[in-house]
Amino acid sequence: MELHDDAVPAPPSPVRLSIAGLPASDTVLVEHYRIDDDHSNAYTAWQQMGSPQKPTGEQYDRLEAAGQLQLLHSPEWLPVRDGRLELVFALPRQSVSLVTVRW
Repeated sequence: MELHDDAVPAPPSPVRLSIAGLPASDTVLVEHYRIDDDHSNAYTAWQQMGSPQKPTGEQYDRLEAAGQLQLLHSPEWLPVRDGRLELVFALPRQSVSLVTVRW
């Protein structure tokens, strides 16, 4: 994967995440969090509300909520095969994912 710090449009990068050494269980609970233009991003919310220099109390609350770490989608139980979990997803430019796994 490459680092992109230019703010120009580009397609998402394909990611294949393989986690080995998991215990012998049938499934694990996977939570996928994302920071991008649409998730966990107070700056985008600020722009969408017109970039107020002095946000109202309500706007401040919305900005604070938008800046919290958000799930990309609902947590899901996924199969483990031979102690390994395989995840495939697209990662938009200038974004980051956090994947947690519990059993």
